[in-house]
Amino acid sequence: NELICGKEIQPNIIEYSPENREKIFAEINASPLKEGNNIVGCIAILRNITQHKLLEESLRESEEKYRNLVEYMLEGIAVARDVPIRLVYANTTLANMVGYTVEELLSFSPENLMKLIHPDDRGLFFQRYEARLRGEEVPSRYEFRAIRKDGSVIWAKISSSQIIYKGKPAIQASFIDITEQKKSEKELQLMKFSIEHSEDSVFWIDSSANIIYVNNTACRSLGYSRDELLSMKIYDIDLNYTEEKWKEKWENLKKNRTITVESLHRTRNGKIFPVEVLFNYLKVDDKEYNFAFVRDITERKKSEEELRASEQLYRSLFEDIADPILIFDQETYRFLDCNKSAIKRYGYTREEFLNMAPHNLHPSEELKIVEKNIDDQETILPHRYTHITKYGEKFPVEIHTQEIMYKGKKAWISIIRDITERIKAEEEKRKLQEQLFYAQKMESIGRLAGGIAHDFNNILTSVMGYAELLKMEFPDTTTSEGKAVDVILRGTERAANLTKQLLGFARGGKYNPVPININDVIRDVVSMSEKIFEKNIDVNYEFEQKVKTIEADRTQMEQVLTNLIINAKDAMPLGGTLTFRTENIYIDKEYSNKYPEFKTGNYVKISVSDTGIGMTEEVKKHIFEPFFTTKGLAKGTGLGLATVYGIIKNHNGYINVYSEAGKGTTFNIYLPASTKIAVRKEKNEKIFRGSGTILLIDDEEDVRNVAVKQLESLGYKVITASDGIKAIDIYARNRNNIDLILLDMIMPGMSGIKTYLNLKKINPDVKVLIISGFSQNGRATELLEKGATGFIQKPFNLYRLSEIIYKTLKE
Repeated sequence: NELICGKEIQPNIIEYSPENREKIFAEINASPLKEGNNIVGCIAILRNITQHKLLEESLRESEEKYRNLVEYMLEGIAVARDVPIRLVYANTTLANMVGYTVEELLSFSPENLMKLIHPDDRGLFFQRYEARLRGEEVPSRYEFRAIRKDGSVIWAKISSSQIIYKGKPAIQASFIDITEQKKSEKELQLMKFSIEHSEDSVFWIDSSANIIYVNNTACRSLGYSRDELLSMKIYDIDLNYTEEKWKEKWENLKKNRTITVESLHRTRNGKIFPVEVLFNYLKVDDKEYNFAFVRDITERKKSEEELRASEQLYRSLFEDIADPILIFDQETYRFLDCNKSAIKRYGYTREEFLNMAPHNLHPSEELKIVEKNIDDQETILPHRYTHITKYGEKFPVEIHTQEIMYKGKKAWISIIRDITERIKAEEEKRKLQEQLFYAQKMESIGRLAGGIAHDFNNILTSVMGYAELLKMEFPDTTTSEGKAVDVILRGTERAANLTKQLLGFARGGKYNPVPININDVIRDVVSMSEKIFEKNIDVNYEFEQKVKTIEADRTQMEQVLTNLIINAKDAMPLGGTLTFRTENIYIDKEYSNKYPEFKTGNYVKISVSDTGIGMTEEVKKHIFEPFFTTKGLAKGTGLGLATVYGIIKNHNGYINVYSEAGKGTTFNIYLPASTKIAVRKEKNEKIFRGSGTILLIDDEEDVRNVAVKQLESLGYKVITASDGIKAIDIYARNRNNIDLILLDMIMPGMSGIKTYLNLKKINPDVKVLIISGFSQNGRATELLEKGATGFIQKPFNLYRLSEIIYKTLKE
């Protein structure tokens, strides 16, 4: 009556006892309800303050009663007093929130309590604490960041008030963990793009009336910048609301979910204009938001037809979204609505959907899980399920379900995403990760093999060199000495072949890459390998007649083909057909995108097929691994295919295998094509003698000693150096007398490549032959590209050594 008579009334606390319930305390706020200038009633807001009332009574009556009441509240509760701050009470909920025990919290010094607050929030937190303790009016509710015992940071909302605790002023505060709410606020940004260019102004508003998002239209309409609007509350621009009226509107919105109202907005320059506001209440992961469309209705009439047009627009959005959307009743679990995408994907008509329930789309084994998820939560987190179409097709889905009000009923709305392609992508990612792991493993083993080959080749160089020198003294193999030398040479050749396999697997570099015609190489290798074929094995050639040239180390290519031939022969113990096929191909961008290991460009594809016993899937997984063999210890080393893999990869090529048990095997090799003209291989068994002075640089004493004897036997003078520093000094003093340098690649201290670059500084035209037992990562090729004259692989054959030195000095 007082309010209707125009008198202002202050908030009052009342108590009442509803039927069959205990006494309730409430705070009532009332304001007049007007029609025009007449007061026709009032609007009253009642806030249940029973909990706080009981808390105050408990504190006055007994601390023990207070503890029992608040110890296990959902909110964290604390009581603090004094300056600096001292904690005198904390409940278990608060302790769990920050990761400490109650005892630990109560024992904290003011310094330790300060460390619980994030450094950026400490000033505000303790400023408001001290002000409220002094009885000053400061905001009682705000948010801050707390640091847990484990160092993680959480967001909390505090609500505080002054109380008297044991005769002294104290602060009682409740805390709510809002970390997940903060995360959800970030997720709201994902919605901006879809509404940014809307013709209407769009606002996101939280329960405290803060504007947390606006689109460009809203900024233009009101004349504010985006940052200015985001620092304001909705009642700063909407004349319909005050802080209290917004609270009333919020409660009404939560109940009705969607409300359309007319209001007045005020621009930055003071202009007031009418608007129609469509408020939508959304609850996402237990966080509440208001999504508002604001339409300027100055130039048009508000009518029911426009309202129906607006509803039709929303229906259109619902219908045309790409993902299936299904709405079903919370009580009956029957579908209430569906969009066009659902009809298209599942094959049911709209009428059929309205006679169905969600369980009709799930296989029977998933039903219990689906029902449990629906029953346990208001908002269901995204889940992966399997759905079935009308025609029996099964496909994986991810479902996002949200509680909504639909035509006056509580319902669930499910947005369904077909994740078939995503699962395929995840599987592809897993396969790529396995391939990466396999490549890393092969690389590690390769480095080990390369190191072994390097040391072994240095040893073989000494043994082979001295054996060849002895061969010159004892050429007659009918004598005991000649026979012994012959055995030593055969043994070193076998050992050298073994290290070649190790080097091939180790990807130690293309030592002598030249343009070659792969068809010629295949024919030559088959011709040399004919003695290993059984009579019941037929060889077929299916060659591209104008096959493109490739740049490769011919010896290594011969090694690849020989290993594949041996592998095919062993796979056909009862005979069969061995087919060699070559063709020019082009890897385009589409193929490269599908198979990322391939780069685009022209390639020569080499296929080696047999009709043998084939391989199982398990064997195929390991065929390129070193020392893996199915032939037994007496027949195979397990290095053949590992060597093939290493050589092809080192030539920037690709290799794969297709095989089925009992259906034969095909190895496919892809090597980059070249535009250079192929060169033919020339065989040499002639000793070339010459004259001149050679500087030999090698850190291995045995290698230097045997090389000196070999070079001197060919007619050359030799100067030796055990490392790069000494070699540079010798060459600087004798450059005019030194005709050629033999340079080892791998040496301690100054490496071969650094030595070479320093020699080039002394004489840009210096002639250098590279010698190495292992050139890691293609460093030999790098030196050849920088101007080195040639490369000699350890252990070097005297014929090859004499030829390359002779030709180099003649150039």
